[in-house]
Amino acid sequence: MLLKNRSIAAVAIFIASYILSLLLWIQIKPIYGRLIAVISSELTAATTDVEVKESHFGKENIKVTFTLPYITYKKGKILRESIEIEATMGISSFTFNIPLTFSLILALFPVIKWKKKNLLEALFILIAVHVFFIYSYFYLHILYSLAKLGIRPLTSTKQILWEFLWSFTDNMVIRFEPFLLSIYIWLRNASKFN
Repeated sequence: MLLKNRSIAAVAIFIASYILSLLLWIQIKPIYGRLIAVISSELTAATTDVEVKESHFGKENIKVTFTLPYITYKKGKILRESIEIEATMGISSFTFNIPLTFSLILALFPVIKWKKKNLLEALFILIAVHVFFIYSYFYLHILYSLAKLGIRPLTSTKQILWEFLWSFTDNMVIRFEPFLLSIYIWLRNASKFN
């Protein structure tokens, strides 16, 4: 009987928290997307030779323009020029399942007593995954753009590594993060069943 009550409570919490988090998320999503894009683009610039020239943020899209400065010599003069590389991404491509993630985690509460610390850990993992998602996309986009322009050759090892990292994050981690984070909370508190 007690298990039935816990199950009903978990389902009720899931439904209520999903509706609430979905309504809140619609308002917060553009701000969150902008924050993650700024962190990721600055991280990309710090780990490559590019600079962030400008960023445009809409309700659904992120557009970052990177520049690669270089020096040329024309008619005995040294000229500083730059190449621009634009990268565009939809905010929903990495945030679409955040309401589901929080709802699943909150629905675990009647079954296991997790600490606030565990929720903060899960939130940190979620943010880190999103930063890496955009970072790997920007990095791969810059590698392809520079190779296409003939500025830097793209080695097969580097191409395979970054394509794998991007694809794995996009197709596996982002898609399953609600369940991965719920399992993480469950395993962190496996001995604390109610």
